[in-house]
Amino acid sequence: MTTTAMKVRAAREKPKMTQETLAVAARVSAKTVQRLEADKPCSYETLLAGAGALNVAHEKLTGENEKPAKLQRPAVERDV
Repeated sequence: MTTTAMKVRAAREKPKMTQETLAVAARVSAKTVQRLEADKPCSYETLLAGAGALNVAHEKLTGENEKPAKLQRPAVERDV
């Protein structure tokens, strides 16, 4: 488990929040929260939603000015 996954879990457990409660607050599925805490790939937007629901700056979860390697930004289509 990476530091990011551990920090997400710790931030959720501190106020005794369940994964389901976090999922509702972040507007994602409970399975998505489970994947995030299990260090499975997720989008950067998912991490931002989770951080917002936890009332924590995403930098506190990932490390200052650091984007974890497992997080993937969605591809952006561009007109050529």
